[in-house]
Amino acid sequence: MIRVFEKAELEALAERASAAAAEDVLKRFYCPIAGTLKCKYAGAQIPEVEVVVYDTNVVFKWEFRSQHAKGSHLQVLEAHHAMRMLADFPVVPFGLKRPLVAAHLQKKIASGRLLPAMKNPAYADLKISVRAVAMSKPLAEPLRTTVVKPLNCCAREVPICARISESHSLACLPHAPDLRGAVFSFGRDRIRRVADRQPAALAEPPRATVAKRGRRVADPQPTHTKVTKKTPQKAAIAVAASYVVPLNLPEDLTVYNRRPWRCLRDVVAFAHFRAEQMRASAEGRAFDLARALTSMETCPFRWDATEAFNDTTLFVVWTSGDKDKLEYHLNAANVATLCLKAGAKRSE
Repeated sequence: MIRVFEKAELEALAERASAAAAEDVLKRFYCPIAGTLKCKYAGAQIPEVEVVVYDTNVVFKWEFRSQHAKGSHLQVLEAHHAMRMLADFPVVPFGLKRPLVAAHLQKKIASGRLLPAMKNPAYADLKISVRAVAMSKPLAEPLRTTVVKPLNCCAREVPICARISESHSLACLPHAPDLRGAVFSFGRDRIRRVADRQPAALAEPPRATVAKRGRRVADPQPTHTKVTKKTPQKAAIAVAASYVVPLNLPEDLTVYNRRPWRCLRDVVAFAHFRAEQMRASAEGRAFDLARALTSMETCPFRWDATEAFNDTTLFVVWTSGDKDKLEYHLNAANVATLCLKAGAKRSE
C-alpha cells in the first residue's frame, strides 16, 4: 500500500520546524536568530502532482525578517525525508547561514563596538551607528592598468581599482604573496592615487649590454637593480629605468571569485568607497552612500557562495556623529574573527 502524505501533515511539520529553528541555528551556526524565521509548506515541486507520496519532492519556504535584511529561501526535500526532518536531518537549510550570521553581526557590532576603530577615544562621546554589513561584488568588467614608479624600485604595472575624477584614479600596489597567495591588500600604503592616463607600452626586459671598457651589465631583476663596483652606475640606472614589471591579470573574471585573486576583488570594493570619500571632500558636498557601495552587496541573500564563508572578508560601514556632522567609515574584517568577537558559541 502506498503511503500518501496529506497537506495538513506537511503544514504541521512546517510549524514544528519553525519552533525548532532557534535551537538548530544556535547549534549549527553558533549564533542566535536576530529577527524572525518562519517555515511554510509551499506544496509539491511539480505543481501538476496531485498526490504527495513517498518520493515526491516537496517545497518548504523559509522567510527571514530582521531590522537590516529580509528574504526567503526554498528548501526542497523528498516527502519521506521531510517527515523525518526534525529527527534525522538539519532543520534550517545551510543557505540561510549568511543572512542569519550577517543580521547577528550587524546587531552585535552596533551594540558592542566590536571593531577596534570604533573603540577609538575620539568616538567615545559620539553616536555610532552601523549602516551596512556588505560583501564585495563579482567584477563586471576587466580591470585597466597603469604604470607606477615606487621609491627605490623599478616601475611596475598596477591595476586601477576605482576612478576618482576624469584625471585621477586609485590604484593598488602589489606586494609579496602571503601564506594564502594573496598579492593585494587595502592598506594605506598599498592604495595610491595616480594620474588616469593610458599606460605606455610595456618595455621588454633589456638584455645584457656592453658598457665602457668592455664590461657587461647583467639583466635587471623584476625588483631592485643591484649596483656593484663592476657595474657602472649610469648604465645600471638606464637599464632599470627601461624595464617595467608586468602584471599578468587573469582574463576570466570568475577567477577573481576564488583565492588568491579574491583579494583584488575586495580591494576594488574598498577603493570605490575611498574614491567617493575623496570626491565628496573635494567637491564640498555630502557623502553619497549609494555611490560608495556600487561594488558591494549589502543584501546577504545575494552574497555569492564560491568561497568558504568563514574565511570571507566582510565590510562594515558605520557612521559617527550627528546629522549635522556625519562621518562615514569603512572597516574590513574576517567573518570568523567577527563571529568570535561577537561571542559565537553553542549556548547564549
